[in-house]
Amino acid sequence: MAQALQNHGDYRTRLDVAVTAFSVFIHDLCPDAHLEISFARYEDEDAHIWVTVPSRLSPDKREALANRMAERSLDVLLEDGLCILAGVDEPTERRERGANAPNVRPARRRMGRSPMRR
Repeated sequence: MAQALQNHGDYRTRLDVAVTAFSVFIHDLCPDAHLEISFARYEDEDAHIWVTVPSRLSPDKREALANRMAERSLDVLLEDGLCILAGVDEPTERRERGANAPNVRPARRRMGRSPMRR
């Protein structure tokens, strides 16, 4: 029992460090980004980061950011064994969500399936 608790603590510490590093990486790429982080687990996914970028960001820059985040997600999976999925909010999704929507939504609905899982 004590070993199981220790393993969970080690896992949670590794996950916290990885998510923090990933968040810093995103903010280095886009300082004005707003991040929503969820530690809700879906299958073998460990965490989710949803990024809302300023509307003034061009579609090309938004796509470049999404691609860099996907590369980083794969790096974290290969290096640390943690599956942290990240996605960029589309402007139409922000309008549909509106001001009265809850702050935390199920990540599956927003992000879909990972291309790595096919």
